[in-house]
Amino acid sequence: MIIFCNGALYQEIVRQNTGKKLRFIIAVATKEKYSQRRLLEIPQEKMDEKLEFIKEYLPHLQALKQGKITPTSCGKCNYCRSKEKVDRIYYYDEYFNK
Repeated sequence: MIIFCNGALYQEIVRQNTGKKLRFIIAVATKEKYSQRRLLEIPQEKMDEKLEFIKEYLPHLQALKQGKITPTSCGKCNYCRSKEKVDRIYYYDEYFNK
């Protein structure tokens, strides 16, 4: 999940600035009328895994940012779906009977 990547990045920034590796705790709530609320601690192993993922893909992200390579569409995230063009007609059975 992207939130773990963000959390791992924030945790690393705090570590670099303070020398302390703090626990990552996130507040969550359901979307019901009477929501349930919880504080969840993300395991350090998960945070370390996501930080390694970031380090591995950082050169690719920097190349994208600098315009050295062009991004490819995943077709699944909110950004890609917002840029989707209607370019064909779908048959009812094809769309609803997957």
